Formats: sequence, structure tokens, C-alpha cells
Amino acid sequence: MSTSLSSNTSSSSSAMNIELTDKEAEQYDRQIRLWGAEAQKRMRNSCLLIIGCNGLGAEIIKNIVLAGISIIIIDDLNVQEIDLETQFFLTEADIGQNVGILR
Repeated sequence: MSTSLSSNTSSSSSAMNIELTDKEAEQYDRQIRLWGAEAQKRMRNSCLLIIGCNGLGAEIIKNIVLAGISIIIIDDLNVQEIDLETQFFLTEADIGQNVGILR
């Protein structure tokens, strides 16, 4: 799994001036107390490109999304039966389908 982190370039400076909504402040309360509201805004305006995803990658991706970062996943593999044991979001109906399309 390789990753690339970038900020959205279109109007990123104006996006940084937008305050967190009350719902976001409640949802990310622990994170805001840890690293502050400005850092949470930067995370909200970031996008992470993930190339390839295995069982460990799925867990890492889940935690990144829960932190408020947007993701794009590129994966050219098809789901195999063994993937059901390590990737919590897959079902038997996904076997044979492209992994990147399912996310």
C-alpha cells in the first residue's frame, strides 16, 4: 500500500476560513482537543490517495476516514474468498468484483 497526501488546491485558503459546523465539532471533539480546530480543518480539506488495499490497509483507511480525511482508493485486484477474512467491509457477494470499485 502506498499513499500520497495533498490538500485540495481549489480555494483551499477560503476553505480554511470556514468554521467547523457544530456537528463536526461534536464528531471530532477528541481530535480537536488533541491537535486543535485549525489542524482539524486542514485534515477536513485534505485528500489521501491510496494505491492498493489489503486487510491491514482497510483498517488504516477506516481510521483515516474516521479522522475526517477524504480518500481515493485505486486498486486493480478482484476480491477473492480469502479477502473476506481480512477486510471487514467485504461480503461474499463481492467475490470476483474489482476491489477499487467497491470502496
